This record gives sequence, structure tokens and C-alpha cells, in this order.
Amino acid sequence: MRNLENMKENLVQFETAKLLKKLKFSEPCFAYYVDFSNMYKEYSKKELKLKKLDKVELYYTSKSVCIHGSEKRNSFCGGDSQEYYIRDVEYKELLNSNIFNKSRAEYHWYSAPTLSLAQKWLREVHELDIIIFVFDDHTWNYEIRPFNNKIKIKSIIGNGLFKTYELALESGILEALKLIKV
Repeated sequence: MRNLENMKENLVQFETAKLLKKLKFSEPCFAYYVDFSNMYKEYSKKELKLKKLDKVELYYTSKSVCIHGSEKRNSFCGGDSQEYYIRDVEYKELLNSNIFNKSRAEYHWYSAPTLSLAQKWLREVHELDIIIFVFDDHTWNYEIRPFNNKIKIKSIIGNGLFKTYELALESGILEALKLIKV
């Protein structure tokens, strides 16, 4: 279980995953989020809680999957969605129920890449480099540096001191994503 917790520390948070999808991130990942609470809006909050669908869940896969957005529709690449995306028995039953709608569900599944993969994607696709640095008191911060003229900024230094490298990188990625125009 500790290995999954270590892995979770290295994955982007849900809010970052949503922005990545909006910006058409489409790299294969071994983890993804499912936003059940927004997928099943026909249920009341009480019904969602009773069915354990009142939250965002993080799932891990044994095979690499890719969830990406496009202007026309969101889609998957890599295998049967039931096998890769919904592993718990109660959710498999939900897939077969009359309330499940695959096209609606696709809009509520989000790739959860590692922080380093998101950082690399920002560097290679959007030419934004995120640099993490440490201070003498063992706190961390980030700097965002564009290396083109697409984004009209010189560089941005984070406004916080973070307890870990990963927290600084997550914050830097999130801020860099906010700079990109869709």
C-alpha cells in the first residue's frame, strides 16, 4: 500500500488533470481520475453518497491508457474501457445499468500523469520550462520560463515556499497551465 501512496505523491492532482485535459494532453498514463459526482448528476447528493459516487476517485492500471479531449468529443486510446477504467465490481455493475452513458462518462475521466511527464509535456509541447529550486531552510519553490514567443512573459517565480519538491512542481505545473490559451 505504501508503494501506491508514493506513486500518488508523484501524480498530478485532480485540478491539474482537468486543466491538462482541457489543453489536449494525450500522453499514455498508468493512472486516471473518475469524477463520479459530476457524471451522475441525475442523482441527489444523498443518492450519490449512498452509491459511493459522491467523489473523485483515483485508479491505477497495469497497462498504459490515454484519455484525451478534442473539440468534438473526448475519447480513449488503448483497449476496452471496461477492463482498463472500471475495475471494482460495483462500478462494473454500474456500467451495465441503464443509467450509464459512455459518451457522458468520457467527459469525467481524466489522465493522471506523473509530475515529470506533465513537466516534460509542457516543455516539449508548449515550450514552458518549470525549474524547481531549494532554499537553505529546505523549502522549495518554482520558476516558469518560456523559451519562445507564444507566451508573452519573461519568467514567473512562484509565490510560495513548499515543504517538498513535489508540491513545488505541482504548483509550477498548475500555474504554467493557466498561462496557456486554449
